[in-house]
Amino acid sequence: MALKLYGGAISPFTMRVVIQIRAKGLDIPMTDPPGGLHSETYRTLNPVDKIPALDVDGTVIPESAVIADFLEQRFPEPALTLSDDVMQARVGLIARLSDLYVMNAMLPLFGQLDPSTRDAAIVENTIGAVTKGLGFLESYVAPKAYATADRFTLADCAAAPILFYADRFLPLFGATDPFAPYPNVSAYWAQVGETSAVAQSLEEMRQALDALSG
Repeated sequence: MALKLYGGAISPFTMRVVIQIRAKGLDIPMTDPPGGLHSETYRTLNPVDKIPALDVDGTVIPESAVIADFLEQRFPEPALTLSDDVMQARVGLIARLSDLYVMNAMLPLFGQLDPSTRDAAIVENTIGAVTKGLGFLESYVAPKAYATADRFTLADCAAAPILFYADRFLPLFGATDPFAPYPNVSAYWAQVGETSAVAQSLEEMRQALDALSG
């Protein structure tokens, strides 16, 4: 069985899968989308035309959450899920809150990076939405190295790269310490990088963003 991941280190959704791959000790290489993102070649393979996507012997699976579930089923050990059904629901909830209410809420900011063309209303509304999302996470994230339990789970794979983006970009819009109002999130963020799979992946994200910004 041949597997490869189409994606890039600049994408927090790609890195969610990369962290999972590393935490499980899998050998799944990451490569650029064939023909480049948004190319006809890539759209033929992946009509969703986004990254990441997992190529499994020629069958391409898009969407990071779906890929994560596939990898857990195909490679169940070491498990990044929890046997307790209520706690496993929290794993999924943290991942979803991170995706929908933090990262997706943050997206309008990337069109406002240039101060000379910045729309103050868009920035204010976006910061408000992200703040709300971080408040949601505050209610569920444990203030320690693992988001939900005494071991690493898919919640950490999802939350860590998205909090990295919040920590990097929110200060550009005046939020100098974006996690300060959220002690659980702040404590979690300070410790999640102790896991080697997270530390390596976040460093690659830093390097990718630094290269992009010149």
